[in-house]
Amino acid sequence: MVMAVTSTQALEKKQQRVGKVLGMLPGLHTMPPVIARSLYWLLDRGLGLPKQAMAHIQKLTIPLTTEPGQSISATAYYPSIKDHHKALVFFHGGGCVIGSSATHDRFCRYLAKKNNIAIISINYRLAPEFKFPQPIIDVIEAWNWVNQNHHALQLEQGAIGVCGDSAGGYLSALVGLASLHQNLSVQSHFRPAYQALLYPMLDLHADSQSYQDNQADLILTKNVMHYFRDHYLNSSSEYASPLASPLLADNLSESPKTYLLTLGHDPLCDEGIQYAGKLRDQGVDLVHEHYADCMHSFISVARVSHHARQATDRVCDAIKQLMA
Repeated sequence: MVMAVTSTQALEKKQQRVGKVLGMLPGLHTMPPVIARSLYWLLDRGLGLPKQAMAHIQKLTIPLTTEPGQSISATAYYPSIKDHHKALVFFHGGGCVIGSSATHDRFCRYLAKKNNIAIISINYRLAPEFKFPQPIIDVIEAWNWVNQNHHALQLEQGAIGVCGDSAGGYLSALVGLASLHQNLSVQSHFRPAYQALLYPMLDLHADSQSYQDNQADLILTKNVMHYFRDHYLNSSSEYASPLASPLLADNLSESPKTYLLTLGHDPLCDEGIQYAGKLRDQGVDLVHEHYADCMHSFISVARVSHHARQATDRVCDAIKQLMA
């Protein structure tokens, strides 16, 4: 099923006003990653969703089987007190270079509260300190650990899925593609019950028409995406690897029930639409929504844009339906 949300003139003007403000900021691609990470956090704190109270928040330490003695952190959000929760393991966006559980704290709280589900937000390690395929390995490790510890985490077995925006959507898709893990140092031992891919990056060739059409007054531009890609990958020879570009994978049929969101003002739009087509052609249970009037990472400006807030609510509702 494809659902298209079309723009109106008034909504387009609001989008343009937010874009002009963003256009006055220095481009992320002009900064070293450590500075870009701080700016991304400030963007969410200043323009993102209001902070929702949780019944319980738990800080987690996830040991790495591939690196004995090493670990990554995660945050578990519980909007209510009960024995078992439906849950999403959440992977944040930021091109595998910037972003963290902190930059997506407000969205995870909002999604947990609105849908009364548990969210386990994973702090996978970032490039260039940890280059491809290390972030993939980290999220598979985290996915396995959450499922192995579902009882202690008060999660409903068999009702745990994955979710992520942008790079997090890319990583979410890879968790469910177990056949691609054969050459990694870890393999997924559990199939996600569902996946929510929010404007995911899916082809690191980064050369589709939507890259040419969306280059100004946006959070994500072609230059920013190339900056992420060049920090994340080891060389251009990796562009065509299905682990870097899942759109190029031959077999997507093992993907779980999927909600996929694409956006009109987004360099990643074309690859998301193509991915939806491949999922559908290979028999995956799919809901594909296209918000023609939204820009990449609109959840990061939902405090100052009523339209972005409405779109965020629609996404939460769609994910609720996915998990029903």
